[in-house]
Amino acid sequence: MPRHLSTPATPKISLKPLIGISRRALVHELQVHQIELEQQNEELLRAHRELVSARDRYIDLFDSAPVTYLTLDAEGRITEANLTAATEFATERPAMLGRSFEHFVAPADSDRWRRVALRAFTRSELRRVQLMLKREDGHHFEAQLDCRAMGGPGPGRQLRLTLTELSQRRLAAKNRRIAASGYETRETERRAMAVRLHEGLGQRLAALKLHLGTLTPCADDGTKRLLVETMALELDQAVALVRRMSADLHPLMLSDLGLRAALEWLVSDVAERLDLRANLHFDDDDATLPQPLAIAIYRLIEAALVHFAPYVRAGISVELLRRPRDWVLVLQIVPGHERTDGPAGSLMSLPHGFKDQVHLLGGRLEFSELPGHAQRMLVFLGHQAIGVAGPAPGSSLA
Repeated sequence: MPRHLSTPATPKISLKPLIGISRRALVHELQVHQIELEQQNEELLRAHRELVSARDRYIDLFDSAPVTYLTLDAEGRITEANLTAATEFATERPAMLGRSFEHFVAPADSDRWRRVALRAFTRSELRRVQLMLKREDGHHFEAQLDCRAMGGPGPGRQLRLTLTELSQRRLAAKNRRIAASGYETRETERRAMAVRLHEGLGQRLAALKLHLGTLTPCADDGTKRLLVETMALELDQAVALVRRMSADLHPLMLSDLGLRAALEWLVSDVAERLDLRANLHFDDDDATLPQPLAIAIYRLIEAALVHFAPYVRAGISVELLRRPRDWVLVLQIVPGHERTDGPAGSLMSLPHGFKDQVHLLGGRLEFSELPGHAQRMLVFLGHQAIGVAGPAPGSSLA
């Protein structure tokens, strides 16, 4: 890009057509021509400033990009490299320029790289290959290279490379698969145990309560009647305990009635047992979530409510928002409701394993402070991470 912009040469004006024109008219014509040249010069200067600004933005984006970018000449030498490339290969950027890219290719993949580079230079289509590369410090790593030739045939032809390291990506994908598999296995076991408790012990206790109820009219003794009533009350508590244990193992309501009904019961039950005031809001009342994602959201909300109950007496808001590519769980602590008999509540003090579970599910967390000292936590859960189909485009998070 030119650094200086020369002023266009002033065209020669023929004086032959001007014979017979008055001096005043000639001066006017020259002034008009001068104004036109000044306007053209201003336009050229403005275009020059815009080009310089665009170049600077390109350089900033190129250098600060999180992906490694390289440009090779026709001989395979590195002519351009961003800062990420220097970090990736554990060297300084000036030391990379002018060196052959094959220097950073592991010897076992050198021949394959030559064949790929030759085909990439002769064709303009995008080529993708996985190679074992080596850093300046001797460490090897596997990477994916996207290659595309730029420019016309000849010595000026260049090859653009985009490099993505695969080691961390594969490790993260493996961790997510392991977590999803273990999560599904545990939920299957919990569901089987919940069915046995609900259909076995729960029904037997309910039948026992009915039998005791038939004995009540026959009891003419006051003590006997009181005893029967006490036993019935204890059986009520036992049935409630069995139902709670069943829900802890696996919420059968989630499978039978859906996520909304299960969460409404969960919020109501936790609020009653732990003296907690909370409200639940669904962005889409008709949202039907796949079972793995519904279970994940249920467990995260359950862990959060139980964890934060000792810290706040009221003001926990739970929202489930649906977006085209993921679902967003919003937990918010409303200010002015902190308990006086416990430590101050904070969404940053997450339950044990909460952050790891979100990460292994392929999600991410965001925290923010709202006006009035309110705190909000966003949990983004994508459907691809846990092997479920994506939803239809819905509402977006404001």
